[in-house]
Amino acid sequence: MTLSIVTINYNNLEGLRRTINSVISQTWHDFEWIIIDGGSTDGSKELIEETAKKLASSDFNPLSYWCSEPDKGIYNAMNKGIKHCNGEYINCMNSGDELYETTTLEKCFATKHSADILYGNAFLYSEFDEKKNKIDKFPFPINFYNFYFGNICHQAMFVKTNALKDTGFNEEYTLCADYAKWLEMYFKNTSFEYMDLIICNFSLDGKSNEDISNVLREREKIQKEIIPTSILSIIKELEEYHTYGSDILQIKNILRNGGFTFLFLKLFLNFEKKIGKIKSLIHHK
Repeated sequence: MTLSIVTINYNNLEGLRRTINSVISQTWHDFEWIIIDGGSTDGSKELIEETAKKLASSDFNPLSYWCSEPDKGIYNAMNKGIKHCNGEYINCMNSGDELYETTTLEKCFATKHSADILYGNAFLYSEFDEKKNKIDKFPFPINFYNFYFGNICHQAMFVKTNALKDTGFNEEYTLCADYAKWLEMYFKNTSFEYMDLIICNFSLDGKSNEDISNVLREREKIQKEIIPTSILSIIKELEEYHTYGSDILQIKNILRNGGFTFLFLKLFLNFEKKIGKIKSLIHHK
């Protein structure tokens, strides 16, 4: 089997309904589906039971396992689901998130892949603020800058099962364990393959987006634990440049327009030099 999809849910009935409709409407069927519900009391369990019954009597039944019982949080639930995966790749599509279109998986797996992580783009949306809606196009090739200042949402990723099954997500982290896993894999020379497709509709209304200050604190803790100290020491010198990112843009615009001051030029060159040093360290990681 090519793919295992893991969906976790807790008291998110309408979100779960959207995810279910998204998964069962796919035109490509070489996948299994695992649903882990945290003991919901809002009708989610009944919806899963109804879906399981409906699929059992159909020609296409990807639902290989489901449960509804208390768990210890998001990543504990995801790890529970991963233990039941038998596909070559795993995609974690939480309740409320959806595959972008009915042909998404067909397009993703039209050709054979060998990379450890496949990833594509995401449509970010908010039910409460349409101004936040946008397509998040992730870069290729992936570099350290992308993981230090950003992340790839797991809904837009397909990760080799053997890379997740052994250790899963670190449940010590309650908001950013997926980020910790990708950063850890990056420093283990994991291979990434980019697919220029929108993979998912990703809700910006989830828990991690509600608690940005704690997300940032947890990310900082993860970075200190995973990023080599030789690289962290250079990053500390660079943080002032990142903090004043608008100044860097101004400098680039000044240089692009043919005018500059000695101070601007010196600051810009120092910034580029330090970025180059980090790239060299990453290359030899």
